[in-house]
Amino acid sequence: MGQYYKVVNKTKKQYLCPWTFGNGAKLMEFVSEGRGVLQGLGILLAEGNGRGGGDLHSDNYLIGLWAGDEVFISGDYADSELYHEAENKYKDISIDVYACLCEDDWFREQAEKRFTEEIKSGRFYFNDMERKLIKKVFPKVHGLLVLTKKV
Repeated sequence: MGQYYKVVNKTKKQYLCPWTFGNGAKLMEFVSEGRGVLQGLGILLAEGNGRGGGDLHSDNYLIGLWAGDEVFISGDYADSELYHEAENKYKDISIDVYACLCEDDWFREQAEKRFTEEIKSGRFYFNDMERKLIKKVFPKVHGLLVLTKKV
């Protein structure tokens, strides 16, 4: 099976779930990708955003929210039990962070295109978090999903 991971902020008692971002939850599944949950982490840790080209041009409160905090990539087999503490007591902010990333036009277009193509191909499986994300952030895509009767 393997060990699953979450990105956990002990200071703010929040976490990110890789599955929401379309990544696997095993360490090498998401750190090798460089996109998805790591983009979300980058936004949360960004200090000085909005001062140059290539920044996320947004004043969303999430940008830089975790800068300077105690942040871990914690596994469910770890001795610290932080993974389980986060899962049971912390707030999952994954969908909100993904929505923040979607304030970038290119990111949003790519995500919407991926979801739409997967639905139209008929060969798709979205986990519960991805379904919640689609419903909240991509209403057109959610409409397609409803039409498949696989909501």
